[in-house]
Formats: sequence, structure tokens, C-alpha cells
Amino acid sequence: MSTLTPPVGKKLNNYEYSHHVIGHPVYKVKDNGQSFQYLIAYCPHDDKADVVRTKSANGSPLFRWRCRTCTKLFAVVSRADVVRTSTPWFELPDEENSHGEYFEEVHRHVTAANEQNREKWLQDSQQKRNLEYHEYLQSSAWRLKRDAVMKRDNRLCQGCLKNQATQVHHLTYDRIFNEMLFDLVAICHECHINKVHKNKVER
Repeated sequence: MSTLTPPVGKKLNNYEYSHHVIGHPVYKVKDNGQSFQYLIAYCPHDDKADVVRTKSANGSPLFRWRCRTCTKLFAVVSRADVVRTSTPWFELPDEENSHGEYFEEVHRHVTAANEQNREKWLQDSQQKRNLEYHEYLQSSAWRLKRDAVMKRDNRLCQGCLKNQATQVHHLTYDRIFNEMLFDLVAICHECHINKVHKNKVER
């Protein structure tokens, strides 16, 4: 006797398997244009599915495949095929025509995991930028710019015009590592710490 075989979902070309959440396969996006990977609660709808009878938009009976993994209705089955193969089916109540609480729980987990992944990526990126900036301040390229700014400002603090300048301050970080000299200003320690950076903290 012939049997009905549920169609397999589309190939996961852009995803790769990550782990299971309460029995559901979770995938991660490989090529999403970001430096970190998002998880996605995608279900391939494999052969673990049942035929159910539900209602179409106009209220007429309709046979469909229902995935046992995510509980989603994903493909229509003709009544003739169901009868021809004597495939068992069951009536699906109206309130079960969607994913249901099970798949929503998987999405909640994935959303929380993605937020953790994003926060970790931001922290790692900040640490990397801080290290690159520290190394840049030790470089000969920075020393040449620093000396040029000190010479331009006559080693006088441009914040108070009183004290001798001891540091060079970035007015903007838009061109960090490739600054124009007007992005930089000579400044004394007191203005740099007690005025410039104190104001940033207060804001």
C-alpha cells in the first residue's frame, strides 16, 4: 500500500545547526553581515509530521501536514491522496491552527540568547578597540601628530590658556587612527581630567 510522505522543508543553506532547545533544533546564521552570529528557531519540517483536517479561509475542510516538532501547519494534502493511501488523520481544533505555546517558548529562548551574544560581541569589540587605541598611542605616527599639535599650540593649554599643555586631546574620534590636526588640541592635565572628562561622566 502506498503511503504519503510529508515534504521536507527548504534546505538550510544560510544556517548551520547549533543546539536543541526543549527538543527543537536551533540554527545559527552564518552569513548575516555581522561580526557575530544570530540564532534562529527555524524548523526544517522533516518527516516527523501528521495529517490533520482543519479549515480553509472560506471555512471548507482542508487537509494539511502538521509538524510534530514545531506544531506548525506547513503543506496542503489533497483529500484524494488521503483517501487513496488510507492515511490516518485527526481533526484539528480551531485554536490549534498556529504554532502554539511550544514554539513561542523556543523563540523566547532564542531572543534571549541573541541578546547575550550581541552584548558579548559589543564588549569584545570595545576591548579590542581599547587595546588598538592604547597601542596607537605608543606608535611613532601618534608621536609625530602629538608633537605637531604641541608646536602649533605653543605648548599652551587651549582650555584655560594659562597652564602649560601636557597632553593632546581628541576633539572627535570620527577619524581615529587617521586624524586631521584640527581634530586634536593641546591641553593641560587639570583641564583634561577635571573639565573635559568630568563633563562627559556627568552627561
